[in-house]
Amino acid sequence: MPAEIRVLHYINQFFAGIGGEDANDLPIEIREGPIGPGRLLDQKLGDRGTVIATVFSGDNYFVEEEDVSVGKVRDALERFKPDLVVAGPAFDAGRYGLACTLVCQAASELGIPAVTGMVEDNAGVLANGKDIYTVPTGENPADMASIIDRMIALGLKLASKEAIGPAVVDDYIPHGIRREVIREKAGAERAVDMALALALGKPFISDIKIRQYDVVTAPPPIQNMAETTVALLTTAGIVPRGNPDGQRDGAGARKWVSYDIEGVNALTLGEWESVHSGFKGYIYNSVNPNYALPLPALRGLEALGVIKKVHNEFFSIVGGGCPVTEAQQMGRGVAERLVRDGVQAVILEST
Repeated sequence: MPAEIRVLHYINQFFAGIGGEDANDLPIEIREGPIGPGRLLDQKLGDRGTVIATVFSGDNYFVEEEDVSVGKVRDALERFKPDLVVAGPAFDAGRYGLACTLVCQAASELGIPAVTGMVEDNAGVLANGKDIYTVPTGENPADMASIIDRMIALGLKLASKEAIGPAVVDDYIPHGIRREVIREKAGAERAVDMALALALGKPFISDIKIRQYDVVTAPPPIQNMAETTVALLTTAGIVPRGNPDGQRDGAGARKWVSYDIEGVNALTLGEWESVHSGFKGYIYNSVNPNYALPLPALRGLEALGVIKKVHNEFFSIVGGGCPVTEAQQMGRGVAERLVRDGVQAVILEST
């Protein structure tokens, strides 16, 4: 590794100081030297390296014009010939995260080491996580300084062509690759050591990383379904034909939408469609959209008096590859609406 490495930095329009959602369609721009958090990156590199250029763009532009964006990134890489590319960190921003991973992929294809940073369920990790080195982060940009320190540590090791160790050692999101190694202790001994540490409240590192999910307390059971209003929520991205609200599958900002079904007994093929990708989306769009939203069955229960009524709106989300943080945000929004509307129960249909 040279005494001082040349670093190219990628950031989005927000961190470049251009704007927020209003600047989402900003085309790729390239400026020499550091911008925004790149100044902190440059400062922390010290005599180990310099941020020679910054590439930035709007989040929407990059993912919607992927071929053009990646092409311009390659042009910048060939022009500046950096020793290392640093992208982000993107935290939990899905479009930004996807752009960061695409920038890192473009660098890797040209033989340039690259590192980024984001939460583990960011859309970028879900799409391209096995191909790049990503430092795991939280959701709070206030942690920028410590995350940049960690990205620098991994980036310098990549730039020096040192052997990269396991994810837990070199601080990156695992690639899902397991390699045989010789440990000092046999598995049974390690298991006993970990069990003792767990019992004594001492720290230990598991051989297999297990993600910890939130524990959600179940609500009390419904006592009288005949007095209960039931709403329908689908993750299949069911929308009116033509997708008037611009729902999207894959990369991009997620949102929940609702549609009026008062007096509607079933969804009609041709009037409704699914914007969810995959084989099931094909079934919903060509066979029967009610597979994704069991409205006829609920209307039957309503007619029999088993339930009081079906809520006059259903709620739709595109669930494919949805990061947990965005799912939680949408869930809170839907829940607030349901409480406001006096709904007591929800049937969540998943693809």
